[in-house]
Amino acid sequence: MKVEYINPFLTASSDILKQVCNINVEKKPLFIKQGILNLKEITITVGITGDVKGNLILNLDKSTALIIASRMMGGFEVTELNEIAASAVSELGNMIAGQSGMHFSSLNKNIDITPPIMHINSKDAQMNYEQQTVCVPMHLDVDGIIEVDISLI
Repeated sequence: MKVEYINPFLTASSDILKQVCNINVEKKPLFIKQGILNLKEITITVGITGDVKGNLILNLDKSTALIIASRMMGGFEVTELNEIAASAVSELGNMIAGQSGMHFSSLNKNIDITPPIMHINSKDAQMNYEQQTVCVPMHLDVDGIIEVDISLI
């Protein structure tokens, strides 16, 4: 995976969280995920096609998802991950992937994205990261973490 393909996703993640949710992030050091690993409570997957192919996966705890849903719905307190709140959090993945596409165009690369798929995982849920995946934990200033997993071929 080319390192210059990671930054569009990270920039878009920071920008969207700030613009849409008024949440600042601090990127922590990246690491590689490979093999069968535990998942957080919420996983949002967006497929990437076009000049660059792969997946963007956002992993977050339910408490973080509730904060994001609340912020996306104008500050209305969200206490359960119902259909509306889940839709808002899924849309976050869609917005991040969509804005990443604009950043890829500056690299003369065109990408398309699939609709986001959200999974509410059991406590012992795991994923087989068959392809080497770069994970960048993003610490939110609202006491949450989103792991941005980028798997491109």
